[in-house]
Amino acid sequence: MSAAQQLIAHYLKTNNLTRTLEAFELELNKKFDCSVEESLETILKDRLAYLSLEKPEFENTKSLWTVDAPKSHETLELGTLKSLVISSSFVKLEIGTKCLSLGLFVTNNKQVHFFDLEKRRNLLVKNDLHGSTATKLVAGVDGTDILFSCGMDGKLRVWRASYDNELQLELLSEDQLHKRLVLQMKFKQMDRKSGFLVSTGWDSKLVATKVNLQDGTIEKLNEVNLLTRASCLLITADSSNYPVILVGRTDTSMVGVYTIHDRIFEIGRLALNDSEFSSHSFHPMAFAKIESDSVVAATNHIPYMRLITFKIPAIADLIGVEETEVAAKIAAASVLATDSESFQTNVTIRRNIIVSNFNSMSPQDKFSDPIVKTRPHKDGIWIFGDDGIVRGFDVGAGSVVEELKTHEGRIKSAFVAEVGNTETIVSCGAVDRVASVWQ
Repeated sequence: MSAAQQLIAHYLKTNNLTRTLEAFELELNKKFDCSVEESLETILKDRLAYLSLEKPEFENTKSLWTVDAPKSHETLELGTLKSLVISSSFVKLEIGTKCLSLGLFVTNNKQVHFFDLEKRRNLLVKNDLHGSTATKLVAGVDGTDILFSCGMDGKLRVWRASYDNELQLELLSEDQLHKRLVLQMKFKQMDRKSGFLVSTGWDSKLVATKVNLQDGTIEKLNEVNLLTRASCLLITADSSNYPVILVGRTDTSMVGVYTIHDRIFEIGRLALNDSEFSSHSFHPMAFAKIESDSVVAATNHIPYMRLITFKIPAIADLIGVEETEVAAKIAAASVLATDSESFQTNVTIRRNIIVSNFNSMSPQDKFSDPIVKTRPHKDGIWIFGDDGIVRGFDVGAGSVVEELKTHEGRIKSAFVAEVGNTETIVSCGAVDRVASVWQ
């Protein structure tokens, strides 16, 4: 006789359901002695108590969402004739006394649109930022007149913008960053005169470049050979005033932590997998910084993206010194660092850094390229889904609080910015090829 049948018989007998027990025995043609080590009720209570431990206690969780979300929706007239926008970004340029809030849109027909989001008009359309080579990425430095562009050939160009009734660009410098396609580039301004541009490419290299913001000159510092291709990139600054670069890679849930002295090099790794001996079940695909020391990683889980919030350790904590000793330790480590990442490493691997791990309810497949963006001066993040829906997500409570039905099918690129003191969400569809704006 099965254990389940014995448990049922014991339950019927202990509750004086004798006629039901007799019918049960007749139906099965078995006689039960009704002796068990643990009753059915006890087993069910234990099981329900265990399941309750997995459920987040939303009523006791701090909400991280600012309620005033955009409600007004319209389409941007880029004049692209239904061209696919392959990348987009936002920059707030300061040209003399003039301030421009620009959306930068790169299309698959080699055009780059410099769109004034306040006046809702195209200021400039360029077909030859990289000559006969198609442009892949365009970005700018807020509060300056400096712009960057990367071509499909891996070249970086630095431009100065000027405005006298119309927007004009002056080429300041260029350099070959990668042998092939540049996947991502992020810039961090360190002082008024300079900053670091970090890029990843299809060649599985991580490249650091120092940029002079006054004359636009660039100095390529070095490149690091990654074990696998980079999947996501984020750059921020530590309290020690050194840059902190987070690099996610395909085929591993470990996040590389890098900094820059006179070169870029690895100083630690962060484990996004709760299992101590496993690091290959998933990998991060996008980062969004939400607080001074917290980051949300969007993963490649299917059928729904997961959002893992984790803390960024201070550089002093990672390298095991006091805050006052960071500069000396970084300088010494820079001399000994290599330009190749390896499985066997002497850097600190930090575990138990995960704050939360939630299902985003945003559908995706193995071909998806997740997009998550933080909100300027507000709590929460926006998720740009493969189903064309822009979801507002409370990373504190772990719930979807807003759903903006925006596109027909997958969203190819997006950014969130503050335009005229108003939160502005801009997204570009891969299927409907529409540039949409919520305010």
